[in-house]
Amino acid sequence: MNKPLSVTTINANHLEVRMNIDTTIFYSYDKEICIFYCGKIYLNADYWTYSITTKKHLYKWLGMDRNEINHYLKNGKAFEYSQYGNANLPTFNELINQKSEAI
Repeated sequence: MNKPLSVTTINANHLEVRMNIDTTIFYSYDKEICIFYCGKIYLNADYWTYSITTKKHLYKWLGMDRNEINHYLKNGKAFEYSQYGNANLPTFNELINQKSEAI
């Protein structure tokens, strides 16, 4: 596994992990919540709406509210993935592979 370039503590239970110039991950209570990858938002469908606190910090981290996120989801600037390959959604890696094959 690659080592992160940096880890920033947002507060006691929320972290930002920068993996490389193109990939930053938001964690809440040790759960992967969101990946910002190549200018697009990838939301972990298993956790991103898990709690009010997680949503509050995610919205602040992204600099947007729920309506803006929904707009991004509808317009292909944000995508949901399943960490565990359930909910009829691909995993993050499957989603990235599907996108690259479509190009």
